[in-house]
Amino acid sequence: MQKVKLYKLHRLLSTTVLVLSMIWILSGFMHPIMSWAKPKSAVMRPPKSILVSQERLAIRELVKQKNLEKVHQVRLINFESKDVYQIIGKTVRYFDAESGDEIENGDDHYAALLAKHYSGRNETVSEITEIKKFDYKYPFINRLLPVKKVSLKESGEDYYIHTRSARLGTVGNTLKDSFSWFFKMCHNLSFLDFSHWFKFIVMSLSMLVIAFTGFTGVWLFLKTRKQNKQKLRKWHSWVGLFAAQVIFLMTFSGFFHIAVKTVSMSSVKFSPPATLKPDSWKQDFEKLNNKNFSEMSIVHVVGEDFLRSVEIFEKGRKEVSYVSLQSGEKKSDKEIAIKLASSFSGRESEELDQAQFIPKFTSEYGFVNKRLPVWKIDFKGSENSYYVETSSQKLASVVTPLKRVEGFSFAYLHKAHYLDFMGKDMRDIVLMFFCILIGFTAVTGIIIKKRKKSSS
Repeated sequence: MQKVKLYKLHRLLSTTVLVLSMIWILSGFMHPIMSWAKPKSAVMRPPKSILVSQERLAIRELVKQKNLEKVHQVRLINFESKDVYQIIGKTVRYFDAESGDEIENGDDHYAALLAKHYSGRNETVSEITEIKKFDYKYPFINRLLPVKKVSLKESGEDYYIHTRSARLGTVGNTLKDSFSWFFKMCHNLSFLDFSHWFKFIVMSLSMLVIAFTGFTGVWLFLKTRKQNKQKLRKWHSWVGLFAAQVIFLMTFSGFFHIAVKTVSMSSVKFSPPATLKPDSWKQDFEKLNNKNFSEMSIVHVVGEDFLRSVEIFEKGRKEVSYVSLQSGEKKSDKEIAIKLASSFSGRESEELDQAQFIPKFTSEYGFVNKRLPVWKIDFKGSENSYYVETSSQKLASVVTPLKRVEGFSFAYLHKAHYLDFMGKDMRDIVLMFFCILIGFTAVTGIIIKKRKKSSS
């Protein structure tokens, strides 16, 4: 009797499961294709800023002359073979470092130069648009905002440029944007983003239905494995047995992922950027002549303004240094990372357990975090790890014990990183094969259901 009821329930849920599973399967199947088809940049790193001017107008004087208010950051960049001050406040403005003259439409010009740098081609720029919020073309995974979308005419590619750091957000084109829209709508259910909790409930119930149908399918297989079955039912049963294991892994890791993500998003707090205090500075960029720098900026770190410089040495070795513009004290990148982590965590720097430089993504700090390089800061008596990006003074991620387990679950159970030894492309092909097996099970289940109806 119990077997009959379970079989009826399994058949009853089959149509719902077909719709839900096909939505997620198709989008999951197409995700690697999107990755293969998307345009690639010719260069990954920002251009080096080679200083050319021997004498520059002091930033303190420029701020007073131009009546600049609420300056958050100042960068010294190389712009069309000139030293230029990039003044970052509510807007981004550019001034010739020697004359102090403002460069009209400087942010658009700089974005266009960077787009050509990253593309490796001197193409015609057809349009430049400012992007202030994330969407399906430029999703949250890119992290950087606001950006300039620079559209190149000949290739039809769009380069999303974060001019405040000279970094590339992503590269898009019509094909990639279409794939991205399909994935966001069908896999992430982004049309429900108006309410994170409602979206969480809908996705959770959907995954519960799929997992329960898979469970009943395995139970029925075990109960009927000795029975003589039609060929299609045999294929459905045996393929479904394997597909069910994948379904359990995917639904569990997917549920765990969106649960932790929903709770994290509901507790996110944003703080306004700090304002620099030029009147308190004893120097600015005076000592930066005739050196091979890749980055130069004035930044605010926990109540103090610093001159930040990145100097390039032989064999690509970099040295990041900070000099306090108030006291003249010099600090290393590690010391600044600890200072920032202490501020973000509320812990004292004396409580430091370890500080580790992270130059590439790991299973704990994955690609989804976007920002690199970062420092991993651990404090004594705390199970949380704080990942700090000193170049932007941002907290890139806080990894709690729960998020650490979730990250492992999502990386290995959902994205199959246990197959990394095969290479990314082969791993993606295996995942696509898993999608085909699940799809085959769902479709054959509906066919069997219809045959049963027509014969009764």
